[in-house]
This record gives sequence, C-alpha cells and structure tokens, in this order.
Amino acid sequence: MKTAQFETRGFCSDAAQEESLSLANAFRRSRAALSRLWNRPLERRIRERTEELHRLNLELEAEIAERRRAEVSLRYRAAFEQEIATLLANFINLPSHKLDREIERALEVVARHTGADACLLWELTADGATIALRYSWADPEVVVMNRTKEPYPVQPYGWWMDRMRAFQPILFSSIEDFPEEALAEKAAFRELGIQSVMAVPLALRGWLKGFLALWAVRRPIDWPEDIVPLVRLAGEALASALERQRSEDQVRRLNRLLEKRIQRLNALRQIDICIATGMDLHVSLGMLLFQARQQLGAVSAAVLLLEDESQTLGYAFSDGLPLQSLEQTRLKIGEQFPGQAVLTGEIILVDDLD
Repeated sequence: MKTAQFETRGFCSDAAQEESLSLANAFRRSRAALSRLWNRPLERRIRERTEELHRLNLELEAEIAERRRAEVSLRYRAAFEQEIATLLANFINLPSHKLDREIERALEVVARHTGADACLLWELTADGATIALRYSWADPEVVVMNRTKEPYPVQPYGWWMDRMRAFQPILFSSIEDFPEEALAEKAAFRELGIQSVMAVPLALRGWLKGFLALWAVRRPIDWPEDIVPLVRLAGEALASALERQRSEDQVRRLNRLLEKRIQRLNALRQIDICIATGMDLHVSLGMLLFQARQQLGAVSAAVLLLEDESQTLGYAFSDGLPLQSLEQTRLKIGEQFPGQAVLTGEIILVDDLD
C-alpha cells in the first residue's frame, strides 16, 4: 500500500514538473517578447540620442577649430598690421639715401606674411606706355626672373592693365584660372614658373602709379581677400616714399644746376673784369683758361694759334701744364683734334681719349 502511494506521488511530481517547466518556458518567452517590445523604442531612442550627441560633438569640434583658425588669423593680421605700422613710421623721417634698403625690407615683410616667394614693386613710366621694375625681393631659394631695370611695354597685357587702371586687385591661386582674355599674361607666368599671383594697384592722389605683385613659385597659395587692404596700404606707402625720393632728387638736381649757373656767372664776371680793366693779354687769357678748366672740370686747358706761313698750330697759352713743354709742338691742319677743328670749323667733343 505504501509502495503504490509512493509511485502515485512520483507520477504526479513528474507531470507537475513538466507542467512547471512548460509554464516557466512560456513565461520566459513571454518576458523576452515583452522585453523586446519594450526595449525596441528605448534602443531606438538611445541610438538616436547617441547619434545626435555625436553630431553635436562634431559640430562643437568644428566650431572650436574654426575659432582657433580665426584666432590664428587675427593674430597673424595683428602682427601684419604692426609690421605695416612700423614700416610707415620708418618711412616718415627716413633719409632718401637709406630708402632703397628700407623698401627692400618692406617687400620682404609683405612676402613673408603672405607666404609669397617674391614681392615686386612695378612703377608706370611717365607716358603710361611701359612699366619698370623698381624694387623686388625673392626668397634666396627661388629664381623668378632677371631683375632688369629695363621697362616693359604694357600693350601686350591689356587685361592686366585694365584691372590695374580700374584699381581692382588680382588674386588667383592658380594661373590656369585666368580668363580667356588673359592669354598673354598666362603665357608669361607659365614661362616664369609661377603658380599663384596677387597684384594690388597703387594709387597716389587718384592716379595709378604702379602695382605691387606677389608671386608663389614653390606651391600654390589661396590668397585671403582680407589681406588685400594691408598689402595695398604697404604698397601705397612705398609709392609715397618713392614720390618723396623723386621730389628730393629733383630739388637737389635743381640746386646743383643753380650752383653751376652761379659759378658760371661768377666766372664770366671775372673774365669781363679782366677785359674791361685792360689787363695784359696773357693775364686775360690765363683767367679765361683757368675759369674754363674750373667750369668743365678739366685737368688742363690751352690756346693754339695758327701761323700763316707754316700753316701749323702752336701752343700759345696754357693752364694746368707748363707752356715750356708744349712750345716746340706743332700740329698741321687736320692733324689730331685741334687740327681737325681748324679744318672743319666745328666743335669736337671727345669723352674718352682712350
């Protein structure tokens, strides 16, 4: 009886156990299904939020990088402005004989701050038909052109000069981007091996005086437009300095001419006094030769007289050389320069006796 009861309990336990396992499995499946149903929106929201945070982080990093670039640009611009201000201050009281060296230093400053390999100051000639390279600076490792002072005609480069006359800057990171009407300019820059070009017109009292050119040879440069005003300011300061130098040179030249005229008037006055007072012919001619030698900067001067009988020239008076050493010298008509002057009746000028 006990055995039957045990077997009955064991049988019920197995069935119950299977049922429990079945219910447990069903519960787990239901819970997993419910969990998936619950977690799908949550996972989607987490994923969307993560993507949004990633996007915001990228935007923040980009903004930080942009601000850093802006700070670097501002520091660069401030340093450039300081350099330009220093150059302007130096030009105010700079003696003209020191101007050449300071202008070349200014061109180097502009080139280094813009990253250019060369900086050139071109000036229009008085008739506006040609341009001349007045000053230039180039990196020692770069050869951009022969630094000749000979003027170049502007007629072949119409597009370029039209831009300059309209006071419009030229900025090209690649010369291949030149317009079709600038074929001559493109060919010229190709020949020089130039990759990028900037040119800023220089005006003085409303007139085009020339332009400041920046060339990149070793690598192309994407010129920022905000540096154009600074380059223009530096270039116009150089143009003003050149104008002042030209004015000072003209004043000095006029002063020298005035001094020479005064000296010649004094010389004529001395000669006139000798003649008017009836001094001896030797004294008068001596004064004449002395004054002529002084005015012409000659080492010596002499008067040769023609003898009718022999038709030869002989030294009669001299200044700067002993007459005794010349008295025995006789020149035939047509012989040497004095004889040629008598023969032709014309003035003979010889700059170099060699």
